[in-house]
Amino acid sequence: MKVLGVIGSARKLGNCEVLVKEALLQAQTEGAEIRALRLSDFHLLPCKGCLACVLKDEPCRLDDDMHPLWEQFQWADAIILSAPTYFLGPGGIIKLLIDRLFEYSLQIGQMQPRPGAIIATAGLPEWDPFTLPMLSMLAGILRIHPVDRFVAYRPGPGEVLLDEDTMKRTKQIGTTLVRELQHPSGEKQLAASENACLQCGTPFFMLRDNNQVECQLCQARGEIQQEGERVTITWTAKGGKNRWSPEAMAEHFSEWVLRTGPVYQKKRDEIQKRFPKYREIPIVLGPRKTK
Repeated sequence: MKVLGVIGSARKLGNCEVLVKEALLQAQTEGAEIRALRLSDFHLLPCKGCLACVLKDEPCRLDDDMHPLWEQFQWADAIILSAPTYFLGPGGIIKLLIDRLFEYSLQIGQMQPRPGAIIATAGLPEWDPFTLPMLSMLAGILRIHPVDRFVAYRPGPGEVLLDEDTMKRTKQIGTTLVRELQHPSGEKQLAASENACLQCGTPFFMLRDNNQVECQLCQARGEIQQEGERVTITWTAKGGKNRWSPEAMAEHFSEWVLRTGPVYQKKRDEIQKRFPKYREIPIVLGPRKTK
């Protein structure tokens, strides 16, 4: 049993790192082999969108640490994801990682689901609307079904150590993950907050016809219910499409994305003819590029 803790914060022994390590220590006590890593210790370059990884089945041309990081994800039987909240959401390294995982999209669709947890930190509830959803997106891509997800509201570095309830909940994550690895129960529905998606726990949805709503993260479906002034959403566990299922991933990457290559090649010459006037406009280069 191997449990990996992914720390999406550069602050050493900050709240994210403390919580991840608390869960890992408990998992170790329960018999698991543990590892922790800080994403900021890995040199990751932004995806250039060349699509060579999918359309040509080539290794990514960027010379960075993405492959060693991917090997860590492959090593783990369970993964704990964490990130602090900055401007309304997690630090940019989380989105950078999500974009770079495009290289492994064909492999991800073939991966078996595994348990994990999502731990976010923030100062104020009204300033963290996107942190859990972004971490839930990362979990979905990595085929992780969380046994728990929550936000710890403690702004000071290491301040969570004084929050006994949060520390107790985090410790329980380590126990639950090991038990899930020992006796798999399959993907379980987490008790979501009211009107949050039953499938992924996020509160972002699009209104559809006939009082229907669709989660914009995982595509689960629900129905709006109103009793007096109270409005709720009843989510259908089997309704809609799970964006992160092997079938949906295969449909998007193995079929749709791959089909865009030949279609583009037929249009490429005409596109190239229309580029010249845009090349004439100079681009301001950063200091490192001008040296």
